[in-house]
Amino acid sequence: MKLTLLVIIIGLSSSYAYLAEKDYGEKLLPLTKIWHDKCVAITGATQAQIDETKNGNFEGKENLKRYVVCVWILSDVLRPNSTIDVPLFKEMVPKKLAAQTQSYFDCTKGKNTSAETELHEKTWEWMKCIYNVSPEDFPMV
Repeated sequence: MKLTLLVIIIGLSSSYAYLAEKDYGEKLLPLTKIWHDKCVAITGATQAQIDETKNGNFEGKENLKRYVVCVWILSDVLRPNSTIDVPLFKEMVPKKLAAQTQSYFDCTKGKNTSAETELHEKTWEWMKCIYNVSPEDFPMV
């Protein structure tokens, strides 16, 4: 009985494994809220969809994929020519995740995408990769 309860508790705690708001830091947190609000308004993505993705469910609909690319663009990390602003990318990674910065950046280097892949699909693949780097601290706003 105790073992069953322990397994349930561990399972529940690990099923909600994304970066806590406090871990974004004083500088980044207010910006993430602005990007979130704007991108929800632009794309129609719901908080329920976003929360599912934060928890590792990447069965996202088109509007959610467009929400993700919207956040990347508003953050200025994703340039208009579809390249990554590397210094800004490194600056934006929350301190708690500094050790994973290179792995996150590696996710943006064309894995699972080609030059013809639409930008919202590319960023969606990047986010899947980033989730796999550290699912317990997945940085999605």
